[in-house]
Amino acid sequence: MFSSLRYFWSEAFKSLFRNQFMAIASVLTVTVSMFILGGFLCVVLNINHMASYLENQVEMTVYLKEGLRTEQVMDVGAHLKKLPGIKEISFTNKDQAMADFKERMGNQSALLDSINGNPLPASYQVSFYSPNELKAAVDIAKTYSSVDAVQYGQDIIDQLYKIAQIIRISGIML
Repeated sequence: MFSSLRYFWSEAFKSLFRNQFMAIASVLTVTVSMFILGGFLCVVLNINHMASYLENQVEMTVYLKEGLRTEQVMDVGAHLKKLPGIKEISFTNKDQAMADFKERMGNQSALLDSINGNPLPASYQVSFYSPNELKAAVDIAKTYSSVDAVQYGQDIIDQLYKIAQIIRISGIML
């Protein structure tokens, strides 16, 4: 058995040295093929992960009207919590909204000192599990009498969802 193994290896090395060009071409072809496959697989998996992450970042902001009583604000929050497909809901009052805005402004927050009062409204930030649940919730939230506006970036969400689907389908096909 040892002699047949030695014979096999000696014949393999003799063949490699007799046909050097073919051996190098074979090794390079396999190496390039594996490199392309690995690179493509890495790109597809990362894009798929990014698309899944973006799909899960589906949220709307419900801006409340000025001068609402605490009961009215709490009532809107209670109605929003009953909407289907809610992942998380949080409330931001006027003062917190201004503090957050000043923090985002950074060095230019001194510009806000010239504003009399606080023009920012209180709001609820509501995140959902899927874009389909968001669309239904937006239509319901707009009907509340205490709600001034609802912002949710429908065009961006629709485009992200379509892009994610295209990436998944093309990844499967390729």
